[in-house]
Amino acid sequence: MIWQYDIRVVVMLTAVLESCGIKCNTYWPDILGDTRKYNDISIQLLDIAEAPTYVVRKFDLGNRNSSNTRPIVHIQYTQWPDR
Repeated sequence: MIWQYDIRVVVMLTAVLESCGIKCNTYWPDILGDTRKYNDISIQLLDIAEAPTYVVRKFDLGNRNSSNTRPIVHIQYTQWPDR
């Protein structure tokens, strides 16, 4: 959907791990320059900036069908209360 609707910013309101365990799956690479592939879509981590309550990641989202890439900003708020 991110590719289909030309989304450029994703806001995530949960930590990956919370008091009840794993809250979500990480669909992005953790190491700068690494890429994860899902069928025709690839996600490359270009930059990461961490603050006490949030993380900002910059990705390069690629589509093998069109040979195009798009910049994506992923903002993860890590202090949203669990329950």
